[in-house]
Amino acid sequence: MSKPIDQIIQSFTQDIQRAYVSTKLKGGNNFCPNCKESYVPTFPTKEEAFATDDLTAREQWLTGLCSDKCWDKYLGVA
Repeated sequence: MSKPIDQIIQSFTQDIQRAYVSTKLKGGNNFCPNCKESYVPTFPTKEEAFATDDLTAREQWLTGLCSDKCWDKYLGVA
């Protein structure tokens, strides 16, 4: 039986699955689903990011999107 995280990972496209495995599961950086680049989050922990007013830093931990530019493109705003 698969673990819940395995089921979640399986729901993503193959390129995102590979990037997730090569970064997050091996202790690497975050992976942006829009630009497909690995990046270091502004804050090292989710708790630190949420203790600020920096919305981009929060989104890095919620959605994985690396920047406002990627947020706009991913959502079709730009």
